[in-house]
Amino acid sequence: MSKPDLTRIDHFLSYDAETGAIRWRRSPSPRVRRGAIAGTLTLSGQSLIRLCYRAYRAEDVAWFLGHGEWPERPVYHVNGDWLDNRLDNLDMRGSLPFHACEEAAVEEA
Repeated sequence: MSKPDLTRIDHFLSYDAETGAIRWRRSPSPRVRRGAIAGTLTLSGQSLIRLCYRAYRAEDVAWFLGHGEWPERPVYHVNGDWLDNRLDNLDMRGSLPFHACEEAAVEEA
């Protein structure tokens, strides 16, 4: 997989780490309004953000905009809610499967 265009992501999107909201800083097309929440839901319930003919997982975009670097491993939601992209709810836990990460989060709490 090729590296995403981080400059373009930063140019078009803004992120509120406290709420997890990813919004359009600039409109990438006439159908998208500046300030609107970015992303669409997939059938599996995840949020994808489409920009310049590429689709990005919302949690990856949130990680990049919150930490300043693209995640090297999958980003997981600590509380299991795929739409909760608050920075303190995102974690990289290596190559553990999703359910194993959720069990680890429950044990830590």
